[in-house]
Amino acid sequence: RNVAQQKLLFAPRHELGIALFGAADTCNELEADGYPHVVVARDGKLDVPDLAMLRLLSAAPVGGAESDAVNGLIVAIDWLIRRTRGLKYNRTIHLFTDDHSAAADDLDLQECVQQLQAHGATLYVTLVGASGAGPWGHLAASAGAPVKL
Repeated sequence: RNVAQQKLLFAPRHELGIALFGAADTCNELEADGYPHVVVARDGKLDVPDLAMLRLLSAAPVGGAESDAVNGLIVAIDWLIRRTRGLKYNRTIHLFTDDHSAAADDLDLQECVQQLQAHGATLYVTLVGASGAGPWGHLAASAGAPVKL
């Protein structure tokens, strides 16, 4: 919510989209491919932040379903690529997660890093309630990796 508030007040031309993983429901274009419990909010709208976005973040959907950050990241990367293909954007994804949401040797996570690099996108990871950096720290420490903690 704080990121959306900052963008609304200080960078009103930045476009934001919201994807939530671990949600009780599923609403994303990759659902049929095996990405349940990931919700792309606001009907997939990628737009400047507004009060409706802040309200959504204040009353996020019910969570607690089994899902991992990598599934949420795959859906977010797919969505970002489709939405910004052929357009000039500074592509960034902000991921809020804990240090146990992915394994360092997860091949899907490695593919996510490659896709981020291929499309000139940066992943910012904010660890919530974490006791360490987990696999995210290893990715951020890799030379040339598009991952920042």
